[in-house]
Amino acid sequence: MVFALTAGLSLATGSPSTAGISLTTQSTNSEAAERTDSSVPDGRGNAAREAIPSRTDAPDAQSREPAERANPDPTARPTLSSGSSGTAVRELQRLLTRHGHSTAVDGLFGPHTEKAVRAFQTDEQLVADGIVGPKTWGALTAAPPAEQPAPSPDAPNSCWEAADTDTNYAYKCAFRVVTVNPVPSAETLKDAVFAQAISQFSDRFPFGGCGQVLTVGQICRLQPGNAPVKVVAIGKDYFQLKSLPGHPEGEGRYIKFSLAITGNELVLNVHAWGKPSYGAKGSVISGFVEHIWGTYAQKGIRTLVWPQG
Repeated sequence: MVFALTAGLSLATGSPSTAGISLTTQSTNSEAAERTDSSVPDGRGNAAREAIPSRTDAPDAQSREPAERANPDPTARPTLSSGSSGTAVRELQRLLTRHGHSTAVDGLFGPHTEKAVRAFQTDEQLVADGIVGPKTWGALTAAPPAEQPAPSPDAPNSCWEAADTDTNYAYKCAFRVVTVNPVPSAETLKDAVFAQAISQFSDRFPFGGCGQVLTVGQICRLQPGNAPVKVVAIGKDYFQLKSLPGHPEGEGRYIKFSLAITGNELVLNVHAWGKPSYGAKGSVISGFVEHIWGTYAQKGIRTLVWPQG
C-alpha cells in the first residue's frame, strides 16, 4: 500500500545429390574436391573411388534432425521470459543476485526480474531483450568476479508482487539500510534505530500527517494526498497501518514496516496486502513503491545511524 500520490498512476546449393551407390568414375581434380566428403582418393593422383555409404551409418540431415529433438541435452536450461515460472526461474533469480542484479527469489518472472535480466545483459554486452536463452544462461553460470562479492538474496533492495488474487493483492520489499560490524551488536542497534524512527516519525517517514510520535490508534491523513490511515499495531521492531475510507488505494488494505538483521545487514522490510485495487497495483508496476520505500530506508532510517547519509 502506498499512502499518497497514487491516484494518478498508470498501471510500463549446388545440384542435388544422387541417392544410392556410385561406381568408380574418372573425375577432374575439381570434381574430386567437390566430393571430398564422400570420396576416398587412391593417394597417387588417380581417380577417386567413392566410399559406399550405409543408410545406417550416414543418414541424411532430415533423418538426423528428429533424433536430435527426441534426445535433447538433459543439462540444457529452458528459455525464460516474462510470465515464466517455476524452478528454473528461481535458479535465474539466484544467479542474477550473485551477479549483483538483486531480485526476489520467488519463481515468478515478473517486471522486476525482467528489469534485472536486461541490466545483466547490458553489463555482459548481450542483446538486452529480457529473454534468457543459451547465451544469457552461459554468462549467468560463470562465476562473478572475486572483487565483487555477491549481495545477500535476503536483502534485495527491491519490491515485488507477493500475491494477486480476487481477494488479495500483496507486495513485499526489502532494502539494506547499513552493514553492522561487529554482528553481536546488530540487535541492539536495530532496536535503538526503530525506537528513534517511531519517536521522530514525521521527520523520517516520507509522508507527513502523522505527527512526531507514532502511537497505536492514531488516525493520520498522510500528505500530500490527504490519504487516511490508522496505526493498528506497534511492536519492538515494527509498525502496521490500515487504510481507511477515502484512501486512494481503497479501504482495508494493510502495510507493515519492520527492521530485521539479515547476516550483517540492517534491513527494512515492507509488506502490504488487502483487497486488490487499481491504485495498489499501479503503484507497484510503475516502480513508485520501490522508489518511495527505498528512499525511506536510505533517507529516513539510514541517517539515524549515519547522520551524514
